[in-house]
Amino acid sequence: MALRARPADQNPRANSSGWRQYTEKNQSPETSAKTLSSSHKRGSCNRFGVAGTLTAVKVFAEKLIPVKKLTASVVGCGKGGRLSLQALAESEFYAPLAAADLRPEVGDELRKKFPSLRIFADFREMFATCPTDVVCVSTYPPSHEEIAAEALKGPLEAILVEKPIADTVASGRRILNFVRQSWIPLAVPHGLMVKRCPLEIIERVRSGEIGELKLIEIQSPNFDIMSAGIHWLQFSISTRTILWGLSSRLAIKQLERFGTA
Repeated sequence: MALRARPADQNPRANSSGWRQYTEKNQSPETSAKTLSSSHKRGSCNRFGVAGTLTAVKVFAEKLIPVKKLTASVVGCGKGGRLSLQALAESEFYAPLAAADLRPEVGDELRKKFPSLRIFADFREMFATCPTDVVCVSTYPPSHEEIAAEALKGPLEAILVEKPIADTVASGRRILNFVRQSWIPLAVPHGLMVKRCPLEIIERVRSGEIGELKLIEIQSPNFDIMSAGIHWLQFSISTRTILWGLSSRLAIKQLERFGTA
C-alpha cells in the first residue's frame, strides 16, 4: 500500500533531486531518444551500445550525486522485524541504526548479529535519542497506532507498518490520516498478494479448475488470527468466496483473549 505523494509545488522534497534538475536542464527524454536513434543509424551503436550507454549514465549519475543511504530503525524484532533488519542491512540504500524490543534476550541476539546496531527497550527513547529517516513498525497490530503516531512526530522520510495496518478499521484510518498529514510514503508489506505461488492458486480457483468453491477451512495452530488471518481473509476475498470457515485452536484463544469470541 502506498499513499499518493504531495504535488511538486507543495512538496519541498520534490525538488531536492539534483539529478532530475540536471537532466531537465540539459536534455529532455525526447532528445535522449533521438540521440540514441541517430547513433544507431550511423552504425556506431553495436549490440552492446545501449547497455554500455546506460551503464555510463549510471556511473556518471553516481559520481554526480553519490547515493546517500537513508537511516532506519525497527520497532519490534520478532520474525517480521528481523526480516526488515536483514533487508535493510543488505540494501545499498539503507543503513539500520537502531532497534527497539521489550525482550532483553532479543536485544542480546541482535547485538551478536548486528554489532553496530543500537538496542533500546523503549521505542520512545529510541525516537528521541536516535532519530532515523525511516521507521519500520513490526509489533502486534494493537500497538501500531501508538508507535506510528509517535514515529511521525519526527522528521521521517518514510514509514513501514506491518500488515495488518491496525487491529480495527478506526485505528487503521487514524494511522492513514497521520501519514497523509506528514506527506510521506507508507508501505504495508503483504507478500502473499504478490508472490507467484498464491497468485497462481487464486487464478486457478477463479478459472473453475477445482469446480465451484463453497468453503475454505483453515487449520493453523501456530499463528494468531491477527497476524496470519489477514492472509486467509485476503484469499477468501480474492477467490470470491462467500462462505469462509476457520478452524484454529490458537485463533479461538486469540478471539477470547480480546473479548470478541
